[in-house]
Amino acid sequence: MVQTAQPKRNYRTETIKLPQGYKIEAVETNITTPIGLTITDRNELIIADAGIISGRGKIYRLTTNGPQLLADGFNTPLTGVTFYKGYLYVAHRSVITRVSLDGKK
Repeated sequence: MVQTAQPKRNYRTETIKLPQGYKIEAVETNITTPIGLTITDRNELIIADAGIISGRGKIYRLTTNGPQLLADGFNTPLTGVTFYKGYLYVAHRSVITRVSLDGKK
């Protein structure tokens, strides 16, 4: 698979209509194809990247320093992630993989 340079996305949050009293901001803009979010019992935000551009799905943990790669190598497209009873469950091309919070499959 040949990767091509992707143009920088323009995140104009002011164009998103919200109810009065609400605000929106981009918390992460360096993940190429984000497809899903879940929150762990430790209140960690987990972001799933479908892997359409890179050819492999990835799971990130959002930290104060930005996204930290937690697990990768999932079949594309990665289509979802959820947290249940201490584990992440990742859906990717006809497979669901259980991943621990330390990234082990």
